Amino acid sequence: MHRWTFVLGLLLLAGIAWAEQPQPVVRLCVDPDWEPYEKLTPDGRHVGIAADLLQHIAQAAGVRIEIVPTRDWEQSLEYARQGTCDGLSFLNRTTARDEWLAFTKPYFTDPNVIITRREHEYVPDLARLKDARIALPRGTSIEERVRREYPNLTVIAVDSEAEAFRLVEERQADLTLRSLTMAAYIIRKEGWFNLKISGEVPAYANQLRIGIRRPLLHVRDILDTGISAITPDKVETAVNRHIAINVAYRVDYGLVTKIAGTFLALLLLFGIWGRRERRHKKALSLINTELVEEMQRRKESEELLRAREYRMHLILETAHEGIAVMQGGRIVYFNRALPRLFGYTAEELLALPSFAPLVHPEDLTLATEKHRQHMEGETAEQRYPLRLVRKDGSAFWAELSGVFLQWNGHPATLNFVTDISDRKAQEEHIRHQATHDALTGLANRSFFLDLLEQEVEWSRKEGKKLGVLFVDLNRFKPVNDTYGHEVGDQLLKAFSLRLVGAVQSIDTVARMGGDEFLLLLPNIPHRTSAEQVAAKIRHAMKQPFSIGGHDIMLSAGVGIAIFPDDGTETAQVLQAADQAMYADKQRHTTPL
Repeated sequence: MHRWTFVLGLLLLAGIAWAEQPQPVVRLCVDPDWEPYEKLTPDGRHVGIAADLLQHIAQAAGVRIEIVPTRDWEQSLEYARQGTCDGLSFLNRTTARDEWLAFTKPYFTDPNVIITRREHEYVPDLARLKDARIALPRGTSIEERVRREYPNLTVIAVDSEAEAFRLVEERQADLTLRSLTMAAYIIRKEGWFNLKISGEVPAYANQLRIGIRRPLLHVRDILDTGISAITPDKVETAVNRHIAINVAYRVDYGLVTKIAGTFLALLLLFGIWGRRERRHKKALSLINTELVEEMQRRKESEELLRAREYRMHLILETAHEGIAVMQGGRIVYFNRALPRLFGYTAEELLALPSFAPLVHPEDLTLATEKHRQHMEGETAEQRYPLRLVRKDGSAFWAELSGVFLQWNGHPATLNFVTDISDRKAQEEHIRHQATHDALTGLANRSFFLDLLEQEVEWSRKEGKKLGVLFVDLNRFKPVNDTYGHEVGDQLLKAFSLRLVGAVQSIDTVARMGGDEFLLLLPNIPHRTSAEQVAAKIRHAMKQPFSIGGHDIMLSAGVGIAIFPDDGTETAQVLQAADQAMYADKQRHTTPL
């Protein structure tokens, strides 16, 4: 009896200990731009079909899933290989990936379907097609299989899925083969409504899974328990939330043609008979009604002219775009929107000696040349962007379009002005995101390498030197593990500010990823200039970082490479800086 009491006590203690354990965390990398499957929003949220299903999986498996942000799919693969994240959220299983990833059971199955133009017949089997052209993204497993299994098809390799759809839309290809979900999404998003789904290739279905790094097999097994709880209705809800799919099925066009032909033949017979009767009656009444009709036509023409003038005036005055007639370099007519756009009164606009005060000085030459081209009938852009200036001196981006016309018997131009400031701001934001690190705001790896290539080429032509500094934080991972990733992120931001403070405005600081940074010092006279910057960085590291109530001391390895002293090519300079950084770490890092 005592023995069983002891065993029950142990089980009770074990249960309490298990209940008090923190919820396991699985850190996944995702494809940040793969709609509608998944993407990362500008504020870092994971959305899409995969994101919805992962929430169900995590809840059923009793784990918490954290998303590790990346700039693209290539970086997600790199992070997973390095162990920065535990695995990848949504991908097909391949032989190559099996070498380093352990895959869960599939939790989303997506068939590959045949996409054609609407007039194309249903395709029951790709093998039956003769001399057909199929557009496929190059380098994919689908392209390989189609080339191998369907030699009857001519494969047109393209760079993207959207390009494949465009070729079919423009009849440069007869069909493409894509996943059902992606096909429905792109057709709807891009407005390619002349396309349809004309068949399915069941053997090519996508079996999308979670891939976990092989050292974490136990995590894969935990996630499989959550995947087992995913029901078809949950999958359907996730799909319908992000895209509605309509599949076009086979139509017997032969039967439709026969019915339509018979119907048209009957209409033709009745039409011939009716036309003879109408011709006889019309001849009798034509003379009597000719004079009345002529008078009626004149009256209707006058009313139509007045109605057209009224409608035109209404359109011009209610339009959101600014509309102006330019004659002799001045504004001679405008609608109500134009004064609101520039902040002038109607009297002030008419009193302007020319349109020059309305145009940004740097764009005045462009505006003057476009106006001249339109006035003289030369070929010119119908729409072009430039900066305009309001009465208060503030500048804004606008899109202008102009056409020649006669105004009161003299040449003039009719101009439409559209405020595109919001669009320009969004474009600039997108450009900034593509070239800058999301966490620190520094230049990213891609932008830095492109800039370095340009600066090396310029320095080679001009016979100048440039410096590259490779900076890597020492023992950053223990700080991350001790204080958490939020403190780690704040630490990287603070360190970035110190790096920027150590360089001049013409220099560039970039985050390569993790705790690695690169500095570009163009047009320096000698190595001493780069060594002075390195000294500033080391001096800046002597002060602790105050993050989240913690004073954290860190050091960094700094490697210096000079072009052309340490290398005459970009790769050589980077390698020299990297080697110098590791040598510096060995000199200055105190052993644990």
